[in-house]
Amino acid sequence: MIRIRSQRVISDFFCEKATFLAQKRFSAINKYCMGKNKYRDRALIRLAAIVVGCGVIWLWVGGVTIIHDQNNYPQVKDGDLIITCKLTGYHRNDLVLYKTADGTKLGRIVALEGDTVEIKEGYYLINEAIPYEEVFYPTYPSEGLSYPVKIKEGYCFILNDCRQQLADSREYGSIELNCLKGKVVYVFRYRNI
Repeated sequence: MIRIRSQRVISDFFCEKATFLAQKRFSAINKYCMGKNKYRDRALIRLAAIVVGCGVIWLWVGGVTIIHDQNNYPQVKDGDLIITCKLTGYHRNDLVLYKTADGTKLGRIVALEGDTVEIKEGYYLINEAIPYEEVFYPTYPSEGLSYPVKIKEGYCFILNDCRQQLADSREYGSIELNCLKGKVVYVFRYRNI
């Protein structure tokens, strides 16, 4: 009887000790894993905050648009994806995205405030001089404006690269600088992908 009792005590002792060690080991493993999850969770929260912050800033600073016309062919074609930036200043020859009553358009700034624009048969003049263009685009006036046009303060004159398309300042007149949605900084050849 003593032997059975001592075996039971020994067995109980070892079971308790094994249980204690298992619990201690489990709590150490659990603490180790929980610590890792805590750091991982913090990192994921920080990453999510950075992504959301960058998205909000990008909406305020720039934009992404797919072009659905041929107004600036061959520089930008139908289906191209453009990235614009609103923080940079505007200069002559900048390709810009702008708002009109007909929607959002893409065009090139050819004259800024204080400039005089005159369009004759086949070409245009800025301040009585023919501007340099890498590719010469024949330019014809529309019937809506009388030339020469003096650009007022806070306005610009925009032409399409494909000048047969008259949906630019020849049709709308001078465009307010407030209507510019951003300067094109990159063009992705997005079509046929």
